[in-house]
Amino acid sequence: MNAEKAFLVLGEDADDQEFYEEITSAEITGDSRWSKFYEQVWKDTRDGTFWEISWSRGATEYQDEGAENVEVRQVWPKVVQRTIYTTVKPE
Repeated sequence: MNAEKAFLVLGEDADDQEFYEEITSAEITGDSRWSKFYEQVWKDTRDGTFWEISWSRGATEYQDEGAENVEVRQVWPKVVQRTIYTTVKPE
């Protein structure tokens, strides 16, 4: 996947979007005065590869930009076990 395909996946163009499955929701990873930064993982259903797309969008109506600074990286799933602590005693 390249930046051109990332634009397709992000909805900038409807062509070829049918080949990509959303794996994670778009997550805000940071912000600045004028932009918000996002990351999202998609799966290419044709070959089973996973791609992380990061991009920025304007944070206010005056910075009404589409997806900019698009970066695409191939990623692989990794199972991680996590322990959380609650106030409810287990049975």
